Amino acid sequence: MALSNRAYNEKLIHHSDRGSQYCSEIYTKLLKDNNIAISTTQNGNPKDNAVAERVNGIIKGEFDLNYSSLGYKK
Repeated sequence: MALSNRAYNEKLIHHSDRGSQYCSEIYTKLLKDNNIAISTTQNGNPKDNAVAERVNGIIKGEFDLNYSSLGYKK
């Protein structure tokens, strides 16, 4: 839904750890089909994930996102 509602064509970069959900063929095809660059942490370097987690924290803070405000349970 978010991809179909994009109102601009700026280059996007999707950064994640190497979790199976982010490395799956279906997910990476979706990103490539929508011209989204794929960025992942290095193998064997779990400290790289701190960058992705920090970015997620900043976004959640900026948009005041939390599970309880969205009606989800933790």
